[in-house]
Amino acid sequence: MKKNNKKDSSAVVTVNNLPFSAKEEDLSDLFEECGEFTVDFDVTKDGLFKGSAKLNFETSKQARKALELDGVEFFDREISVEMSASGAAGTKDAAEPLSVCVKGLPADIKHEELDKLFKHCGRKIRVKVPREAGKSHGYAHLLI
Repeated sequence: MKKNNKKDSSAVVTVNNLPFSAKEEDLSDLFEECGEFTVDFDVTKDGLFKGSAKLNFETSKQARKALELDGVEFFDREISVEMSASGAAGTKDAAEPLSVCVKGLPADIKHEELDKLFKHCGRKIRVKVPREAGKSHGYAHLLI
């Protein structure tokens, strides 16, 4: 992990569903193969950790490498890793994937149905539908 304030907006990923006990060192251990980065934990106006963080990598290539950790178990939780909105607005070239969160889905949604709905968006890289007891939580993450 590197301690500097230089930020490339195309090199920022958001990590969601972090345990409230997560520390900077824990994230450093998990993402060490991706390259050097700084961590900005998302907190409420009262300073309470929200369970997500932004990782500011030196290059967009390193950030894309971090996307490979989307869906891994971290302290008994399945984390979500996606390009940050700050990195998506006008800074990405056509070769970089776009992360989309789709909400309001039925509990019995199937991957095939999402494939059909989003086939016109281009090559789908990954679809993740968080489930509990076989039922969808009502949202999906797509990387296209």
